[in-house]
Amino acid sequence: LRDDERFGLVHDKGTFDAIMLSTSASLQAYAAAVLAALAPGGWFVLTSCNNTVGELEAQFEPFFHAHAHIPYPTFAFGGGSGAAVATVAFRREPPTRR
Repeated sequence: LRDDERFGLVHDKGTFDAIMLSTSASLQAYAAAVLAALAPGGWFVLTSCNNTVGELEAQFEPFFHAHAHIPYPTFAFGGGSGAAVATVAFRREPPTRR
């Protein structure tokens, strides 16, 4: 796609979780599909029920720059605490000018 055919915002709420349940899932293929649809400088907002904010940031750091996350209420269970959902806003960096 040309840059003018790409989106400034891509939001995923559930597709990543569903894809990654497959034994043949590929994080690289998923990220490549998002990058193909996302304009340089665009935003990728990912909501997951299967990963923490830290896990999402670590997984997508090779492809995007983590910008912010949405704080959700936390709960405690069995000596640990966490949130039932994680949402992270990533940015696709625009190409550098030479």
